[in-house]
Amino acid sequence: EAGVLLDRPPPATLADMRDAARALQRLGPRWVLLKGGHLADGPAVDIIDDGERQIELSAPRIATKNTHGTGCTLSSAIATGLGAGLDLVAAIEQARAFVRAALEAAPGYGAGSGPLGHQAVQSSS
Repeated sequence: EAGVLLDRPPPATLADMRDAARALQRLGPRWVLLKGGHLADGPAVDIIDDGERQIELSAPRIATKNTHGTGCTLSSAIATGLGAGLDLVAAIEQARAFVRAALEAAPGYGAGSGPLGHQAVQSSS
């Protein structure tokens, strides 16, 4: 999506991601979260950019084909954290942890890109 929004090839390296995140932020949003799960190798690095600073959140890549719904799950989990009163960076960190747990718990349905295992994190209430 970053490549489409910026009318350029999608980011292929971490340096490309840093540049794309800043370029997207200059388009007007207060914050940008650029996901790095599609890079070819290395850890999964996401970049948060507020126009003044960039925060890089890195985690080991999880080897799975069951990635259907990661973006929707991430955005919903961020919204949930914000609704619970977390600041944006904390909400993103918590959401990333939830998506990682759901990736690891994916049930493996079907032959293609299967769904996440959303049941991985149970409510404590």
